[in-house]
Amino acid sequence: MHTTLNRLPAGEVRAFARFTFPRFRSLLAEPQADPIWAIGAECGREPVGLALARTRSNGEAEVLSLFVSRPFRAAGLGTRLLSRLESELCSDGSPAASATYIGEGPTSPALERILRNLGWTAPMLQTLVGTADLLASRPGWIGRLSPPERFEPFPWSGLSEADRRAIRDRQGETLWYPEILSPFRWEDPPEPCNSLGLRWRGEVVGWVIAHRLRPEKVRYSSLFVDSRLQGTGRAVELLSLALARQIAAGIPLATFGVDARNEPMLRLVNRHFRPYLTSLRPTFGVRKRFDPS
Repeated sequence: MHTTLNRLPAGEVRAFARFTFPRFRSLLAEPQADPIWAIGAECGREPVGLALARTRSNGEAEVLSLFVSRPFRAAGLGTRLLSRLESELCSDGSPAASATYIGEGPTSPALERILRNLGWTAPMLQTLVGTADLLASRPGWIGRLSPPERFEPFPWSGLSEADRRAIRDRQGETLWYPEILSPFRWEDPPEPCNSLGLRWRGEVVGWVIAHRLRPEKVRYSSLFVDSRLQGTGRAVELLSLALARQIAAGIPLATFGVDARNEPMLRLVNRHFRPYLTSLRPTFGVRKRFDPS
C-alpha cells in the first residue's frame, strides 16, 4: 500500500488528531506559543500515521508522539515519519530533539528499533508511571489523613491572583520548587474537583495538581510541598484529600509519574500505593543531536 508523507498545514492537522495522545490534541486545535511540527502519512486520502513535535524557546525540539495505524505497521512507515520529522526540524535550525516514552508496552520494542536505527541515544530510565482503580481498591488511608489545623487546604481553582504572583515572584528569587513540579507548566487547566493548594502562615506552601485525561481517569501531574515541610507528612496528607475528592466524584482511575531518582517519592509510592496499583511501568528518555551538514 503506497503511502505519502507531508508536513501538515494548520488547517489539515485536525484530521490526524486521533493519531496522538488526548493531552496533545489541544495543540492541534489552537494556535500555540511553541511552534508545532506535524508530519502526516496518508494512503490515498486516508490518514494513516502522524509524527508530532514542538520546538521550545531555546530552539530544541520535543517529539510528542509517533503513531502508525495498525494495518500499516511493520513496513517502515514509523521510521519514515520520524526521519522526515527530524529533517524538517534540522532544516529549521533545531540543534537537537528529545523524546519520552513508556516502556514495557506492546509497541515499545518497535519504537526502540526505530530510535536505534535512526541514531538516537540509548534509553535512560526517567520515571515510573503507576495506575490505580480507586473505586475498586479503596485504600483505607485515603481521606483519613489531613493536615493539622494550622494548615489550610483550598481548591486550586480558588487561587487568587495575589497568590499566583507571590508563587512566581518567590520562584524568580529562590527557585523554591523544581520547574517540573510547577503548578503552571501544563497547557490544560487543572481538574477542579481534586486539584488543591496548601496555605501556611498566609502563604501558599504546596499543591497537588491533577488533570482529567478521560471521563474515568485523572492524572496527578504535580505534588509539592515547601522544603520546610518535606518529611513532615504534609505531602501525603494533601494527596489523601485530593484522592478522597476524586472518589467522591466517582472517578475510578488515578495515574501518576515519579522521577526514578526521587527516593522520598518512591518510598511514598511503595508505602501507600504499591498494594493498590494495577500497573507500574517505566518511562525512558532519548535524545538526538542533528548534523546540519
